[in-house]
Amino acid sequence: MKHVFLLVLACLVLPAQTRDPAHDPPEKIALQKAYQALQEKKYLIAIDRFIAAVRLAPNRASIRKELGYAYLKVGETESAREVFEQALALEPGDFRVALELAFLSVETAREARALELFDRVRHSGDAESKKTADEAFSRVDGALRAAIERWSAAVDQDPANRAARLELALNLEKHREPARASEHYLAAWRLPPRREETSLDLARARHDAGDEEGAVGAWLLASRSAQTRIAERARARLPRREPFANEYRRALDLDPAQTGLRRDLAFLWLAVGRQDTAVRELETVVLQDPNDLLASAQLGFLYLECKQSARAIPLLEKVAKGPDPDLARRARLALEKRASATKQAVSRRGDREQALPHKTLGEKSLALSYLKDALREFQIAHEIDPDDLEVALKLGVVYNLLKDDREALRWLALAMRSPNPTVSAEARRSYNNLAPQFRRLQISLWTLPMFSTRYHDAFHYAQLKAEFRLGHFPVRPYLSLRLVSDWKRRTAEPLPQFLSESSLIAAAGLRTPTWNGFTLWGEAGQAVSYLTERPPGVPRFGPDYRGGLAWFQKLGATLGGESAGLFAEFNDDAVFLSRFHGDVINYWQTRQGYRLPQLGGLRSQIFWNGHVTFDRNREYYANFVEFGPGLRFRVPGVSPSLDLAISALRGVYIDNKFNPRRPNYYDLRVGLWYSVAH
Repeated sequence: MKHVFLLVLACLVLPAQTRDPAHDPPEKIALQKAYQALQEKKYLIAIDRFIAAVRLAPNRASIRKELGYAYLKVGETESAREVFEQALALEPGDFRVALELAFLSVETAREARALELFDRVRHSGDAESKKTADEAFSRVDGALRAAIERWSAAVDQDPANRAARLELALNLEKHREPARASEHYLAAWRLPPRREETSLDLARARHDAGDEEGAVGAWLLASRSAQTRIAERARARLPRREPFANEYRRALDLDPAQTGLRRDLAFLWLAVGRQDTAVRELETVVLQDPNDLLASAQLGFLYLECKQSARAIPLLEKVAKGPDPDLARRARLALEKRASATKQAVSRRGDREQALPHKTLGEKSLALSYLKDALREFQIAHEIDPDDLEVALKLGVVYNLLKDDREALRWLALAMRSPNPTVSAEARRSYNNLAPQFRRLQISLWTLPMFSTRYHDAFHYAQLKAEFRLGHFPVRPYLSLRLVSDWKRRTAEPLPQFLSESSLIAAAGLRTPTWNGFTLWGEAGQAVSYLTERPPGVPRFGPDYRGGLAWFQKLGATLGGESAGLFAEFNDDAVFLSRFHGDVINYWQTRQGYRLPQLGGLRSQIFWNGHVTFDRNREYYANFVEFGPGLRFRVPGVSPSLDLAISALRGVYIDNKFNPRRPNYYDLRVGLWYSVAH
C-alpha cells in the first residue's frame, strides 16, 4: 500500500516539474551551441553563435560580454572593445566590464576613453575595482603627462617642427585636452608644405572640444581634398544637410584660397537673398581664379542686375568665348538682352519726357481734389509711357477716391510690379486695404486689451468674424465670436458691481456694406459665461441679441499716412443689447489733433478726446461725458499695424441716480488696438 501511494504521488508531482521547451528563451539554443564551440576551441564558430544570440536578445549585456571574450580569444581587440562598450551601455554599473573596456582602450590607443573609465571606477566602484582603476589611471596619466612635457619642450625649441606639434596634439587628445590639441593641429596645418590629413585630425579635436561649427568647417575643407581617401573620410563625417554660412567661413579661415568653397558660399548667400555679400565673395573668387567661368558668369549676371554694365560686360564676354557651351550661351543671351534694353531705354526716355507734363498736371489736380481732371491727365500719361508704374499707382489712388475700388485694384496690382521699392510698397499696402471687400469669404479679427485707472482693472474686447459676400446682395451674412472680459471681474464694494459681461458670445448676423461711413448690423447668438460666480440672475448660458447703427469719419493726416498735419476722427454708435434689459446705448466719440512728423519707423498723433455716452434705460454707468488729451503710437515693425493709445480723461456722470460713486472721476486709459483681415 505504501508503494502504491508513492507511485501516485510521483505521477502527480513529476508533470508539474517538467519544463516546457516552448518557454525557454529564444537565445538559449544559440548560447548552448556557442559554449559547445568554445569548449571545442572553435572560436570563430562560437563568435557566430554569440552574435546570433545577441540578435535574439539584444538587451542582455551578459551575452555581449561572452562575445567580447570570444573576440579576445582570436586577437580581435578592436571588435572586443566595441562589444564591451555596448555591454557597458546596457549595464553602466558593471565595474568589471568598465575595467575590461578601459584596458582594451589603452591597448587600442584610445587613452582618453581609458582615462575616463578608470576615473569613473576609482570614484564610484567597489573597493577592489577602485584600487585597480586608481593604479591604472596613475600609470596611464603619468605616461601621457611625461609625453606632453617632452613634446612641449620640442615645440618650444622649434615651433616649425610639424612632427613635434602633431605628437603633442595627439598626446593632448589622449589626455582629454581636445581644445589644446586643436590649437596645435591648427598650427601644424598652417606649416608649409601643407599636410592634408591634418585637417581630419583638427576636425576630430574640435568636435571632441565641443566646437561643432569649427569641426564641420574642417571636414568641409577636407571633403574638397584632391586625395580621395581623405575626401571620403571627411564626407562621411559631414552632417546630412547643406553646410551653414558660418561653417563655410570656418573652412575658408583654414584655406582662403579654396575658391570652390567660396563660390558655394556665394551661391548660399544668393539663396537667402544676401546679394551684396554674394557679390563680394564672387569678386574674391574671380580675383583668385580668373579661369573660374561659373563664378565669372554669375558675377556678371549680378552686375547687370545692379546696373553695373561696365563691370559685367568684360566678364560675360570672357564666358561667352569659354569652353562651356551652356555658360557661353547664357552669357551671349545676357549680352544681347542688355544691348536690346539699352535701345529700349533710349526710346522710353523720349516717352517719359513727353508724358511728364501730363503726369505733373495730374499730380497738381489730385492735390487740389480735382479728381476727374487728375484722372484724365494720368490716363494720358500712362498711354504715352506705360512703363511708368508710379502713374499706375496714382490712377489707383484716384479711382479709390472716386469710389471705383474694382478699377483701383487693377491699377494698384499693376503698380505693385514697379522696380521702385517705395512705389511698389505703397501700392501693395493700398491693395491689401481694398482687396478684402471683394473676397467671397473674409476672415477678420480685432482685439482691444486696455487698462483703466478708473476701475483699476484690465479689460479685453475681441471679435473673430467670418463674413460672406454674396454678389450684389444688399446685406452680408456673418458668423461671429466675441470675447468680453476683465481681470478683476467685480468691484470691491458692499454691493459689488460686475465690470464686464465676462462671456464668450457666438452669433450669426447680417450687416450692410458701409455707405458714407454708415453701417447697419444685427445678430443673434448664445452667450456663455466663463465665471463660476456670476451676477444674481445671470445664467451660464443665455440668448444674446444685439445690433445697431455705426458711423465713422476721418479727415486730414491719418496715422497710416506718410505726411504730418491736422486730423479729426468722429464715430457714433447706437447699440441695442438684449442682455441689458433691452437697453440702447449711444456712444459719441471725437478726436481732433495733429499727426506728428515720422521719426524713423515711429508714427504718432497727439489729440484731444471728447466722449459722450447715454442710454435709454438711464443707467448711471452708461451716462457720462469724458474729455482730455491723448497720444497714439503705431508700433514699428508690426504688420498688420498695432496701435498704442494713452489718454488722460476727466469724466462727469450725467445721471447720478443710484450712483454709488463720486459724480466725477479721473481716468488714465491705456489700450492696444490690433486688427487683421484675410
